[in-house]
Amino acid sequence: ATPNAPRGFVDSRKGPEPGNIANKIQRRRVYLEQKAAKNKDKRSRREARQKEAEDSAEPVPKKIPKTIENTREFDETVVDPDDDEVMHDQLTDELSNHLQGRPTKIMITTSVKAKGPDTYKFGELLATVIPESKFFSRRGFELKTIVKQASDKGFSDLIVINEDNKKPNALIICHLPDGPTAHYKLSSIKYPKEIANHGRATMHYPEVIVNNFHTRLGHQIGQSITLPLCLSSCDKLDLVFYPHQSFSFLFVYR
Repeated sequence: ATPNAPRGFVDSRKGPEPGNIANKIQRRRVYLEQKAAKNKDKRSRREARQKEAEDSAEPVPKKIPKTIENTREFDETVVDPDDDEVMHDQLTDELSNHLQGRPTKIMITTSVKAKGPDTYKFGELLATVIPESKFFSRRGFELKTIVKQASDKGFSDLIVINEDNKKPNALIICHLPDGPTAHYKLSSIKYPKEIANHGRATMHYPEVIVNNFHTRLGHQIGQSITLPLCLSSCDKLDLVFYPHQSFSFLFVYR
């Protein structure tokens, strides 16, 4: 249908739009007919290409499907991880003390008024995924007090889980004692019990895999979220971070 077309408008080129048909049975029938016609046209074009390739003396070049990676426009902010300037930035930025072999010990807590059971469930889940981490209930303490106590007890990082409507909606990751601090919004969480045939978490140190953090800011973000996770690697557990369209996805594999 053309833009701003009235309900029930029929485009003579494509037939009626299924979304404009009120009757459910009729709508599904039209949808299946259009889908079958589309598949038939696609199959006929594929057979025509195969026949053309067989009749042609020269090999027909294989078509390369369009993906996000091969259609990406040149971005001047993308840098080589082995570049001298990038390596110098990593050795002189706020995370340089963490890169010098500082032992990792992480405190996980919630926002001051967190009451949702999912927030505490998520905190306990993080404590099983992140090595050398412990989950503590907030109990109304001020954040300044928690930061000072965590630093005095040898914690290298602090993770605060924020909630909204009794659901976790954000993470604050602070490298102690002087930062930097990063804020991440949580858009969705899928717990292990919601995944079919899921495995049980183990106490092994994970191997952290960071993909597509190619810009200078991406390198810094990648370091800030991976440095608290491990200082050694193991083949029992994989944590994969993948950024896409301003979102960072975390996948846990065993």
